[in-house]
Amino acid sequence: MNQHKKTFKALVGSLFPVQLAEMTYPTDPNGKNTVYIEPMDNVREPNVIFPEIEKDYMELDGVFTLFPSQERQHGHRVLNVAIEIKTNLKDLKKDHKMVYYLGTTDLFFLVVPYGLIPDAIIKIRSFGERIPYFGLVEATSGEIVIMPAMQDAIKDKDRESRVLAKIYLTKRRVERPEACYLVRSLELGTHRRPEFVSLAGMNVNRDYFKVVSNALPEDPL
Repeated sequence: MNQHKKTFKALVGSLFPVQLAEMTYPTDPNGKNTVYIEPMDNVREPNVIFPEIEKDYMELDGVFTLFPSQERQHGHRVLNVAIEIKTNLKDLKKDHKMVYYLGTTDLFFLVVPYGLIPDAIIKIRSFGERIPYFGLVEATSGEIVIMPAMQDAIKDKDRESRVLAKIYLTKRRVERPEACYLVRSLELGTHRRPEFVSLAGMNVNRDYFKVVSNALPEDPL
């Protein structure tokens, strides 16, 4: 099993989908608060709009789809969340295409081990005006280090449709699927929601405030 697959499988059973659902949807104490979560990895998007990348497709390391039981009018909607996994510093530094993944889903997260958090912050800060759309997850625990902004303003619905079609049509979903691909349910309000604070234009988990602040330059953007 390669390291990306190992990280994805661990992430599925970690705090990530739990915190993601708790932070994304409002909790109605008088209603049904179940959220269903379907994960899929290695989701290829046909590259039809970025000729400069010189590849026939781009590959999202993972997409988590969240299906809330509550109606849209109560503040709930189906969400698609993309992740990009980086397991070593060399891979993180040389990747210049992850910014092109923005606009494909509702939220985007970079996933790195704890030791790479400072380097991931530097990488995210290199994307200028796109910084608010980059989230960050600690790979081992699955804790959300940075909660990104929703991508409604930059969403390309055609790209999202192509990605969702790839997920829907993959045999891994239905042909004796591995446990990591199975739909899971989560009851909102049963887990602690992390507390996030604003820091240099990012929504930072208070538990990671020190490590993030230490990675910023003396004069942050």
